[in-house]
Amino acid sequence: MLNGWLLYHETDAERNRTYIDWFIQEAEGLGIGLEFVGKRELTAGVRGGRLHLDRRGAAAKLPDFCVMRDRDELFTLQLEALGVRVFNDSSVSRIANDKARTCQYLARHGIPMPDTLFLNSADYCEEAYRELAYPRVLKAAGGRSGSEVYLVDSVEALTERLRTYPAGSRFILQELVTPGRDVRAFLVGRKVVGAVLRESDTDFRANHSLGGRSSLYRLTKEESELVGRIAGLFDFGMAGVDLIYGADGRPLLNEIEDVAGSRTLSLHSDINIVRLYLEHICGEMEQQSCGES
Repeated sequence: MLNGWLLYHETDAERNRTYIDWFIQEAEGLGIGLEFVGKRELTAGVRGGRLHLDRRGAAAKLPDFCVMRDRDELFTLQLEALGVRVFNDSSVSRIANDKARTCQYLARHGIPMPDTLFLNSADYCEEAYRELAYPRVLKAAGGRSGSEVYLVDSVEALTERLRTYPAGSRFILQELVTPGRDVRAFLVGRKVVGAVLRESDTDFRANHSLGGRSSLYRLTKEESELVGRIAGLFDFGMAGVDLIYGADGRPLLNEIEDVAGSRTLSLHSDINIVRLYLEHICGEMEQQSCGES
């Protein structure tokens, strides 16, 4: 029997209890031993010159795999170094949880996206940004779920917003394209299992969690090809790829969601993405076992 951890930070677990129960129920149906583990139970580091991972003060009994629902690249790397297969892995965590890294990496592979500036508040000089066309969208590099995303209509507004953050905070500053509309494609591995259109008439952000409306969506050929190109550059377990649209209607990358929630997909369909994800993990673990034998 495969044994795994479903790892959440406790603050996120409190509002995702139904999702956690769903994971465990589906794992039982597939004959997988899946245990919820809170991040605060664990301590990781180096002891006696060797990597270690403790759980509640004693050496942890490590699982075969971990479904990582926390955005901690270093911790993911620790698990991987100790021989645990992690979904999503540390390379996905490193890029997808940093909007600047996402843009930098995918632009190198010709993925279309809005014009984007990388901004560190420690190096910010207002004069360097004065001649840009506004409004623009300011995003904290590590923000998620539409948080820490701001519409700035002038260089003065940009300056005021940056003053609310500590020196050295990192951002991206993007041109504003078609506001209030995006599409999230849900991927398991490199396969799109569903997509949702998100729209808002009152906010330039279309996130459902921010009051936007959503509906099930069928990707166009052009959108499918773009998502496929992006997926081919990663070893996803489960992820969300968000698309926005230029003035000419062409799809553009918005961002990648590493720890993707699927409430909107479940709201509008009977797609069992959790089961599909666990089946994918089983297949990956079986291939790994065959490769090691």
